[in-house]
Formats: sequence, C-alpha cells, structure tokens
Amino acid sequence: MTISPINLSSLGASLSQFKGQALTSLFDPVAPVWSSGPLAGPAAATSFFQRADDLAPLDILTNNPNFSSVLDQFSASLRMTTLPTSTTPTALDAAQSFSKPGQNMVTVLNRVEVTFKAQFAELGELRASLVTDQGAAQQLKTLGAASSDADIKAALDDFVASYNAGVVRFAPDVAQGGVLDGSWEATRARFATERDISYVLNGSEVGLKGGLAALGVTTDPATGLAAVDHAQLDTALAKNKGNVVAALASFGATFVTTVDTLNAAGHAQVRQMGNLERAVHWIDDNKADVEKEFGPGAAATPDDAFAKAAARYDAMAQLLGKA
Repeated sequence: MTISPINLSSLGASLSQFKGQALTSLFDPVAPVWSSGPLAGPAAATSFFQRADDLAPLDILTNNPNFSSVLDQFSASLRMTTLPTSTTPTALDAAQSFSKPGQNMVTVLNRVEVTFKAQFAELGELRASLVTDQGAAQQLKTLGAASSDADIKAALDDFVASYNAGVVRFAPDVAQGGVLDGSWEATRARFATERDISYVLNGSEVGLKGGLAALGVTTDPATGLAAVDHAQLDTALAKNKGNVVAALASFGATFVTTVDTLNAAGHAQVRQMGNLERAVHWIDDNKADVEKEFGPGAAATPDDAFAKAAARYDAMAQLLGKA
C-alpha cells in the first residue's frame, strides 16, 4: 500500500477551511454537520475523515459568506457576562460544581454563600437534636428491675417523642430542594439512628427475639417515625419484665454510642461543617476581588427556609465575633 505524500502547499489553506467550517457549524444552524460515519444521519454532508487534500482550497476570509457573522457571534459570546444564572440557593450547591460558561461568578458566589451558611446552621441544629435524643436514650439505660411499668413506659414514650420531633423537624431539610438536600452527613445521621431502633438483635443477649419490634416499638418505612404499641408492650412486660428492661437498656447504650460517633470531632459531619465555614469565609474575603474581575452580580433570593437558616448563621457569627 502506498502512502500519498502530504501536500504542504495546500495544508495551510485546508486547515483554515476546516477551522472556519467547524466554527460555522457551532453558530450557524444551517451549516454542514461534521460526520464520522453512518450514525451521523442524512444531514451530514461532509465526512470528518475526508482527506484534507481532497478539499478544494478556500480563502475563507473572502469566499465564506458566513464567516464574518461567525466572528461577530463568537466575539459577542466572549463578552457576555450575564447569561441566566439562578439566584435561588439550592443545597445541591454544596455537592455540585456551579461554574458554567456565561454565568456571572458574583451571582454564583452570592447564591453559594447563602447555601453554605444555611447548611452549616442546619447541620448544627441536627447535632443539637441528636444530643437531645441521646439524653432520652440515656434514661432508657438507667432502667432496671426496680423500675415500675409506668416508669418504663414513660421513659420509652419520652424517647420516641424526642426522636420523632427530630424526624419531623428535619424532614423538609433532607427532602428534594431542602437546605440539607444532598447532604450525606444528614442522611447518614438519620439512617444510623433509625437503624438502631430497627436492629433485630436488640435484646438478643437476654433471649429476646425480634428486637424492639417484639416490644411493640417500630418505625414507619415511609416516614421514619417511631411508634409504640402499648398493648404489645404491656403483654411483653407481663410475660418477662426483665427481658424488656434489659433490651431497652441495651438499645439505649447503643443509641448513645451512635450519637457520640456522629458528633465526634473527627466525624464527617463535623468536617463538613468546617469545610462549609471555611468556604463562607473565603467568599467573604475574596468576593470584592471577584467582582472587580467579573462585574457586579445579582443578590441571592433564598426561600424562607434558606433565609432563616442563613440568618441563624449570621447571628451565631456575630455572637462569636466572626462576622
């Protein structure tokens, strides 16, 4: 097989033609579509792999009627600084890239700043809620043989009420579009605590089969809310009070340990809060320089949940002297 020599005299013109047609295809809806084969469809009149020396030399500066308009459009696109950029915060900002061509970076920073402040504040509220639940679980740990049926049921009801208050409080946050939407830390916390309640081996060390469900304590798979079947609990207490007390105490100890882990200094939740706070401080320190480079942007337009959470962050920062 012989290899055709490169036609150096026409190479420059051929490359120029290729660049001109490629640019034209980007901006001109009626320009030929480059094709690499049959999958390109009938609109592809020119093969991408057509040999360069088969293309007739063309002075695109004089003979291509579309090239000047291409340059005009291309230059205009480079000058654009305010393509539509949402100013409404979304918690997904914490996990996704937000820089796209044409977006005003100050608009993006304004939105992200509110998002990160709100997430930091809500993760702090989640930590406090877990500590409240932990205190209720501590009461289950103190149950013993001398505890009355009324005390046992009251301690369990207090825990369930505290736990459910946290589920209801943060359900809108972790839902789509919520302040903590996309936050693995919030999802992990809710999963870990619900798992403790549903753990089938709770009480197995004293011979209880079926975990807390055997005592009438269950969680709704749709809502995550816990519930107590008091009739079933009364039956379990009448049958073997010692097993009930031991199972609840064992569960309480497990739940306390889980919360200690979730709120530990080296846990991902605390690290995420640290990352959010550093990002907020970076934005505060550098936004003026970014504005000089890209021009002024639009203010964020948070919904009520984002606005209230971000306001709590600002209030905390003022108290701590970090604002």
